[in-house]
Amino acid sequence: ITAADAGKTVVLIEGQPMVGGNSVRATGGMNAAKTPLQDANEFGESAGVEKTLASAAGSYADNETITALAATVKEQWDAYQANPEGYFDSVELMELDTMIGGKGVNDPELVKTLCENSAASIEWLDTVGAKLTSVGSFGGASVKRIHRPVNDEGKTIAVGSYIVPVLEKACTDRGVTLLTNTLAAALKTNESGAVCGVTAMAGETEITVNAKAVILATGGFGANLDMVTEYKPELAGFMTTNAPGAQGQGIAMATAVGAATVDMDQIQIHPTVEANT
Repeated sequence: ITAADAGKTVVLIEGQPMVGGNSVRATGGMNAAKTPLQDANEFGESAGVEKTLASAAGSYADNETITALAATVKEQWDAYQANPEGYFDSVELMELDTMIGGKGVNDPELVKTLCENSAASIEWLDTVGAKLTSVGSFGGASVKRIHRPVNDEGKTIAVGSYIVPVLEKACTDRGVTLLTNTLAAALKTNESGAVCGVTAMAGETEITVNAKAVILATGGFGANLDMVTEYKPELAGFMTTNAPGAQGQGIAMATAVGAATVDMDQIQIHPTVEANT
């Protein structure tokens, strides 16, 4: 969408019959810190903030990133208590929550990028018609931070099945060429090694897309249990509720032309599934 708005000609290749992948299955919402939508709530989450600061001091005193973030949040929290205007949250508190949620092994720079851009992401979604107007409490956050859509009756609804069709329409409205049932197979490179396109399979037909730039946005590999156990052998025998397209082909395509990977063994297992049904 951003590329199309910048005047580029965009071809979107999707291996599955429909767009959205795992995002369609997301039922919660989208975390974002320090948004105008938060200010519509009355602040009553003092205990959550205090618990997070206590956890940082008690369990993560030897983690420099968490300690520094906690010091900043403590200053912000003290200032807010002295003058409690609006709803209390900050980018640093979201970073602190994220670092603690990751047991302190997170890459601080990636956490910073995620949290610093969270509010702008909510605003951008609004510009293309995806409005996440309900703000509530959810696991892993000290305060009300999860932004969710509501239906015409004002009832909170699943975020993924709401956002994906909005994004798909925004693409088609901009003239983006959308090729479903088209599985990317390899990244093309030129003589200097720069990526210059993609080869893909549309059924039995091989197609080539030549491009000045390729954006790789292929999701994960949670539905490829062989790949899962390659990176985390103790998960052998586990089942998955991942979308079937999450096979990790994009990772294989990227590493084949020299891309690096990071934290591939950091795989989350959710205990919220009734496996048989």
